[in-house]
Amino acid sequence: MQTNDFGAQKILAHPDKITNYFEGKEKTIIVFEIYMSSKCDAKCPKCFRKDNIIEPCELSLKEVKNYLKQLKDFGAKAVIFSGGGEPLICRDTPSAMSFAKRIGLNVGLNTNGMNLHKGFINLELLAANCDFIRISLDAGDFKMYQRTHGMKEKIFDEVVSNIKEIISVRNKLNSKTVIGAGYLTGKDTSGIEDMEKFVILCREIGLDFAHFRPFHWDFISISEQLGILKRKYAHEIKILASDQKYNYFNKINGLSNVCHGIHFFTVIGADKHVYACCHLAEDRKYSLGTLENKSFKDIWKNRRDIFKIIDTSKCVPFCRCCNINRDIDYILKISENSHVNFL
Repeated sequence: MQTNDFGAQKILAHPDKITNYFEGKEKTIIVFEIYMSSKCDAKCPKCFRKDNIIEPCELSLKEVKNYLKQLKDFGAKAVIFSGGGEPLICRDTPSAMSFAKRIGLNVGLNTNGMNLHKGFINLELLAANCDFIRISLDAGDFKMYQRTHGMKEKIFDEVVSNIKEIISVRNKLNSKTVIGAGYLTGKDTSGIEDMEKFVILCREIGLDFAHFRPFHWDFISISEQLGILKRKYAHEIKILASDQKYNYFNKINGLSNVCHGIHFFTVIGADKHVYACCHLAEDRKYSLGTLENKSFKDIWKNRRDIFKIIDTSKCVPFCRCCNINRDIDYILKISENSHVNFL
């Protein structure tokens, strides 16, 4: 079973989209997120979502199918069911994923895992249609889980049990769905003992990968801890890290002052609005328009009006678009070199 590396220069696999961007054409979207629900059942103390930005809402299956079809017709390659709220609070999420796969989109799921069990969610549909499932576990024991998710020991045990259940279903179906867990690192979570407990738990559960990524605005290096963990456990479980973030912590002043990445990625909120990116989602100031009365094609045509008001100096550093920005900046730089044709 293969696990794709995080942070690779994936944009370079889409030369047609890059060309469209440079030539001012509209069909640049590669991947988009859909927020099935604005509600979440976790109580993460460091959640970056603003309180009461939008009213509690949820997309219907009919609406989601319409949006998926529009984005597919517009040239999108993949969709991630994420949040916003917790996607599996909505019982229609597995059916929406099945439809997305059926029309030719790659499908991913980011979930906290609390509702990842039979009787509430159709696990067979998830395992049959997801290319990857990433569970935001962020802990190797219930004490750390309380710290990162604000939930009691009972919930931690249930999430671990749920993960085992979806792995069992995946294996019975002989599905190629890659299932792993994420862990947020920062000043309170980067101790080697805590990180090692997480890796050991992921290995014991039978996950395909353990993925480390930093809390927003927390530039704690984990290079030493990561080296130790890879030497001890890399032969048993794939240990991944968001290197496109960690490796650039000392280069924060060199971030691009133009966000190219938002032309290749967008978010459809549970409120039916299209947003510039996941960090600006649910803030109507950055809504490109609503799918309630416009098509995605028409909304996307006018995206630059909203993009102009984004102050990148205030953006979360080392977001998912940073890698794209570096690659596009590099392409622009070398294209201006008079010797570029001398290969």
